[in-house]
Amino acid sequence: AASYASEDHNTIYFTSSRAGIHGEKINPVTGTYFTDIFETSLNRKNMWEKPTPINDTVNSPNDDGTPSFSNNFNDLYFTRCKIVRGIKLGCKIYKATRQPGEDWTTCENIPIASDSITVGHPSLSPDGLTLYFVANMPGGFGGNDIYMMTRPNKSRPFSNPVNLGMNINTPGDELYPFIRENGILYFASNGHPGMGGLDIFKATKNEDGEWIVENMRYPINSSADDFAIVFKKGSEEGLFSSSRKGGRGKDDIYYFYLPPIEFV
Repeated sequence: AASYASEDHNTIYFTSSRAGIHGEKINPVTGTYFTDIFETSLNRKNMWEKPTPINDTVNSPNDDGTPSFSNNFNDLYFTRCKIVRGIKLGCKIYKATRQPGEDWTTCENIPIASDSITVGHPSLSPDGLTLYFVANMPGGFGGNDIYMMTRPNKSRPFSNPVNLGMNINTPGDELYPFIRENGILYFASNGHPGMGGLDIFKATKNEDGEWIVENMRYPINSSADDFAIVFKKGSEEGLFSSSRKGGRGKDDIYYFYLPPIEFV
């Protein structure tokens, strides 16, 4: 799961299970290294620099990932999943803050649900007033559902979670929401009809305020898992993750763009 980390889109944060800042400990649940959040930037040759883990205000000995930024890039929302003595305690959403141009200095848990409920995959709306996320709360439609919380202004806490409803959520898993500045919601699901595994879907609201869900189809989706799509602001290009054949590991990050239509 990648996220653009600068206004010019030349820096990204992403989740990785490569050997990170906290050594090479194996997660007994996933069988891979514990995940950390890494940073990379484009150099003058338009190549991505070697990724480096961000500081340990955010990265911990547990799984840390799925970064999402505020509009000014000074607030970072992410998921942390704690494991104690081989027992998975569930995931929570955290918020890290920094002063402009400085490193992350504070980190706090966002209170959403009890400790027995797993929440994660945050996506903050561009105005900072709505937080979309994933949870396995009782009363949902099955598996992991997508929820939202709102607030009247940035200095106030978020309201109680609201399930996005049966047009979005299914008896399967809905994961990795991403809300664009135009109000279109993107997410991954294995419950809606798709091409196999997790597919990426987009949802737009009609005149009645109901979500209309549409499969992104090939080449965005494949027979493998495709998920965690993000867009450059104001542009039909971005990044997503996939386990499709031809990659360099289990889940890789891919770049996509919509070619312009040329009239002759």
